[in-house]
Amino acid sequence: MSWVAHVSNKSGSMTQSEMEQNATEINNQLRGYGWTLNAICAVLGNMQQESYLNPAQWQIGYDIGSQSAGYGLVQFTPSTKYTNWANEQGYDITYGEYQVYAIDAQPWGTEYIPTSDFPLSYSEFKVSDKDLDYLTEAFLRNYERAGVSALESRQQYANNWYKFLSGEEPPTPDPPEPTPTKKSMPLYFYPCVRYC
Repeated sequence: MSWVAHVSNKSGSMTQSEMEQNATEINNQLRGYGWTLNAICAVLGNMQQESYLNPAQWQIGYDIGSQSAGYGLVQFTPSTKYTNWANEQGYDITYGEYQVYAIDAQPWGTEYIPTSDFPLSYSEFKVSDKDLDYLTEAFLRNYERAGVSALESRQQYANNWYKFLSGEEPPTPDPPEPTPTKKSMPLYFYPCVRYC
C-alpha cells in the first residue's frame, strides 16, 4: 500500500477507499511509534473531519498555497507551521508519512496542550486505552482546538475507524462511577431548638 494525496481546497477530496488506504498507513506508522489503537482511532476521527485523511488538503475557503490557511491531515494552522519545517528538511509537503511523524514528534514545538477537562499529557494520550469518545474529544480540545467542533461526527468517524482497523465493535465504555450519597441522620438525632 501507499499514500494517496490530492491537492485540493474542496470538501470530499477523498473516496472511502482512499481514506481507508491512508488510515492503514497512519495506523501502521503510529503503531510503530507505540500508540494504542484507541488513540490512533481518536486521531483518525479528527483527521477525517479536518481533511478527509488527505495529506494535501488545504483549508476550505482559502486559496491553495495560502500561508494563513490550515493544511494537511490535521490542518496545521497556519500552513507554514508544517510547510516551512517540511521544506527545511527537504520533504515533499504532500507526503503523509512526514505529517504523521510531525504529529507524533511535534518537531517545531508543542501542539498538544492539556486542558482541565482533558488533563492527559500527550505521552499519556498516545498510549491510552481510555474510552474512544473521550480520547476523540481530548484530541479535539487539546490539539485541534477547532472553530467548528462537530464532536459527534468526529466520534462517529473514530468508532468507524476502530471497526475498520480491528474488525470489531469498539468496547462499550464503563459506566461512570456512582456518586456517593450522603446519608442523613434520623430526625431524633437533631437537637430540638424550638417548640420542644
